[in-house]
Amino acid sequence: MTAICSNCGGAAVHSHAARDMNQKRSADLYRYARCGSCGLVFLLDVPSDLGHFYPADYYTLPSKDRMRKAAHRTSYEIGFILRHVSSGRLTEVGPALGTFAWLARSSGFDVTGIEMDARCCEHLRDVVGVNAVNSAQPEAIFPTLPPSDAIAMWHVLEHLVDPFETLTAAAANLKSGGALLIATPNPEALGFRLMGSSWPHLDAPRHLHLFPLEALVERCRTLGLGLAEASFDDPGARSWNRFSWQRLMLNRVHRRPARMAALLLGGALAAATNPLDRRAHNSSAYTAVFVKDGP
Repeated sequence: MTAICSNCGGAAVHSHAARDMNQKRSADLYRYARCGSCGLVFLLDVPSDLGHFYPADYYTLPSKDRMRKAAHRTSYEIGFILRHVSSGRLTEVGPALGTFAWLARSSGFDVTGIEMDARCCEHLRDVVGVNAVNSAQPEAIFPTLPPSDAIAMWHVLEHLVDPFETLTAAAANLKSGGALLIATPNPEALGFRLMGSSWPHLDAPRHLHLFPLEALVERCRTLGLGLAEASFDDPGARSWNRFSWQRLMLNRVHRRPARMAALLLGGALAAATNPLDRRAHNSSAYTAVFVKDGP
């Protein structure tokens, strides 16, 4: 079976079939294709009711104290922005619990979040202290916002039905010299090659598009965005490597007493593969920062 790649128009062939192993919201089988030209991996059978796969308890909203502690643990994240933009307006797509939004606000940015979950929006306003727009269509919201000095998308791109429209709208909203941060699963990961359809970061059917870095760089280049830096070995990427093995093991057990053993086994496997996972392009995820060209 062949399909047309929505990124480059190349021919894509069926590559994986996966079930919802992470959340178990459906027993259906979902088919993915991989483009032979750009390497994009994308879901062929996109459900019409994607909201069903994000239950009400998908997010556990933290208190302000827990938010502060979580932000401290991930403080490295704001460095990706500060190395390129020091202040101004920052728009985050999919801020969810608001940890990064907290970091950005604490660093002096005027933060707006575009978030599909209404509960998270309330949390962002009341606890995190930033502006929040409740929408599942960031491409429709960007034209209504003032220009941004920075835009962040932490593990959001893979969830979007049309990531290309969102990237286009984000690029148009970004000021000249502004920075766009994108963190996303890596379809060239060693874990994906080893685990195949069981790779937790495939996360069927919530993950709709998985971009190799080179494909994302080329797409952003057409929008006037040049790659400024890319990381496959930051603390976040390393945690996603560990998550891959632990979640793989957890997905294979159903009784509570076995879950601790599964976590320990997953941790041991993650430690064993760590030297390989940390090599360039082997990691389960990457973070890339693009800077908009001048006029």
